Amino acid sequence: MYWRGTLEGLLYWLTAFAACWLAAELGCWRQLRSWMRTALGWFAFTLAVASVVFYFGTPGKIFGLFPVSYRAVGPFLNRDHYASFIALLLPVVLWEGLIRRRPLWSRALMAGAMYASVIAGASRAGSLVVTVEILLLLFLAWDRGHEEVGLIRRAAGWTAFFAVTFVLVVGWDVLWQRFKEPDPWRGRREMLQAAWAMVRDRPWSGFGLGNWAVVYPAYAVWDPGLGLYVNHAHNEWAEWAVEGGLPMLAAMLSLGLWAIRRGLRRPWGIGAAAVLVHSVVDFPLRRLAVAVLLFTLLGMLGRTPHRERAPRLRGSNADPGAR
Repeated sequence: MYWRGTLEGLLYWLTAFAACWLAAELGCWRQLRSWMRTALGWFAFTLAVASVVFYFGTPGKIFGLFPVSYRAVGPFLNRDHYASFIALLLPVVLWEGLIRRRPLWSRALMAGAMYASVIAGASRAGSLVVTVEILLLLFLAWDRGHEEVGLIRRAAGWTAFFAVTFVLVVGWDVLWQRFKEPDPWRGRREMLQAAWAMVRDRPWSGFGLGNWAVVYPAYAVWDPGLGLYVNHAHNEWAEWAVEGGLPMLAAMLSLGLWAIRRGLRRPWGIGAAAVLVHSVVDFPLRRLAVAVLLFTLLGMLGRTPHRERAPRLRGSNADPGAR
């Protein structure tokens, strides 16, 4: 429908592919992949702390420097996109504390701070996603090393302690008020209706990458108001179906199922599947930084170094280097 939008869409996917390929190639080396995970974890923790400080200290400015009309969380104008960024890397941080290599309490502290930053940002879906992530990681840790019940109890205790402590510091009032909104699906419901109408008109070819905003006015059943326009569907899956047709939707669904299977085998990467789930109610992957990080994790998940074994918990009889 609009060739410039499609060109930008192609560049987007080429960038995602390049990030995935590069991460897969670097993932050949076990130690390098471990360093990459550690670096990403520390980066996420540092950004989470800085984001909370500036969120309360200089509202309306990004890091106290760049004025914006929206109360940004860190470098993200959208609270849901920030939550997706944290959801991608929180499992990387917490899982490091559940294996032999890292102190448990320090990783629980980092995870608790990251979790609290999502609560402070007041993303409803994001807060649910990171909560489920933590519970799932603890369950997977127990499932892989159930003989170390004391370790799991300490992990759960430290994580709960730091998460509750930091949430009490940043507060949850804004998030709670958002949960109490009478119609949380307003706008999203109407955009999904419009997306369904678009897919029915062009189920196999779609309207072209990057063309949601161009096509939506012809199918609109909801107007956001004067001076505003609907830039995305607030449902990544619906937007993929509109732009690339059912074949693209099927391809992304296959990728999502693969990410879930890999994430259950390597829990540090479960954040990739979590963000794809979050994409049902938002569009975090339209932010290139989040998309590149997602496909970087997918590349790391997809590469298996020679003689790699399943990760085991501290105190088990497994090879301590098998991660």
